Amino acid sequence: RSIEELKDPAEFKKAEIRMEVEASRDFYKKNAGSSRRDFLKFMGFSVATAAVVSSCQKPVNKAIPFLIKPEEVTPGMANFYATTYFDENEYCSVLVKVRDGRPIKIEGNSLSSVSQQGTSARVQAAVLNLYDDARLKSPLKRGAGTTWEEAEDYITKKLEQLKGENKKVVLLTSTIISPSTKLVINSFIEQNPNVQWLQYDAVSASGILEANKISFGKAFIPDYRFEKASVIVSFGADFLGTWLSPVEYTKGWSAGRKLLQATDSMSRHYQFESGMTLTGSNADVRFPVKPSEEGVLVAGLYNELLKAKSLATINTPTASTDLSALASDLLEN
Repeated sequence: RSIEELKDPAEFKKAEIRMEVEASRDFYKKNAGSSRRDFLKFMGFSVATAAVVSSCQKPVNKAIPFLIKPEEVTPGMANFYATTYFDENEYCSVLVKVRDGRPIKIEGNSLSSVSQQGTSARVQAAVLNLYDDARLKSPLKRGAGTTWEEAEDYITKKLEQLKGENKKVVLLTSTIISPSTKLVINSFIEQNPNVQWLQYDAVSASGILEANKISFGKAFIPDYRFEKASVIVSFGADFLGTWLSPVEYTKGWSAGRKLLQATDSMSRHYQFESGMTLTGSNADVRFPVKPSEEGVLVAGLYNELLKAKSLATINTPTASTDLSALASDLLEN
């Protein structure tokens, strides 16, 4: 309350009533000249609003209980199912939270020695794909929808025809890491020797496979243990964001950056890249370079290491960046 109201409540009440009367008088004066058109307009809007509001009723949803309730399902209580997330270039062992038969949340699996309960933004958002209206609900034949029975009948007959004519059939998939799926596909190929299985990814790691085959005689993708590295040098590899196994690499990289005791040391990270990435933004030293310069810089760093060991260098263009300090850091660690 105000001081005036506390001093004289009766007088304050009279003044309050006087103000309300004056405000009402002013309002009627301002609206006294309203036309018949304005009156009908306001009345029409009010009637239309009332009609729309009264017609918008909420749909009736019926809650029907289980006739025979599954033992593991309790209404209102969530269940967790262990599964694997993989989308060509990112692997993660996860737990899916399911309530009333609906997946609602994805979390990392603490029992995984690879992802170690970690997830990424893409893994967390993957649950939304289950509720995407654009998801395929049936097979497609020449762009048009068909039933599973028709598709299976057509594929079976076509395979038998091509097998009898000894014509090649190509099974095209993305990279598959599931042992069960691989077993099914290999069993299918054994029954159909004319089928060739090809795995293709939109973002391929074929460059690493070919480079290792040339260097070591075997095509493979190495596993990087960032937690054991004292110095990390990356040329265009966004290993914390999108490259190969970012969830696994983030765990290893962050483990090498923690100082839990006074005697602990922290890894140093050098990043060469043409565009800003999550990895580059977290690097200790970031070198913005053109994509065309990466090969020259790698060769230049190699020459700096050879010079420090008093070995013969390779013939390469001169790098635009001084790499002697980086080479010394690598040799010291």
